[in-house]
Amino acid sequence: MGRYYVVQRYDRYSIYEPAEGGYYYEGLEPVDFSQAFDTRQEAIDSLREFIDEENATLAREDEGFLTFWEYENQAGASSINHKYIGEGCEFYVEPINRRGRNRKGRVPYC
Repeated sequence: MGRYYVVQRYDRYSIYEPAEGGYYYEGLEPVDFSQAFDTRQEAIDSLREFIDEENATLAREDEGFLTFWEYENQAGASSINHKYIGEGCEFYVEPINRRGRNRKGRVPYC
């Protein structure tokens, strides 16, 4: 039994911090994930195919684009060219048992 990987989607949202005159920063909330893949490379290949298809659609609608990135042990994609903080989404290739680990921002108390 191997380790399975998913392409996890995170939506960005803006967070207002009232300290020091007020400023906004970005939070990430996990939304959904694609099917499980047997290997990390299969998940990365699937993400690259998705980026190509999505960029073709976004180019027609003139709404920015997705860019693929890969560092050490992480791979993903980020949407670029948005006007405001908190717009867009990000995708990460994650092990299925650790999905949602790239969440950031405030966690509600309730």
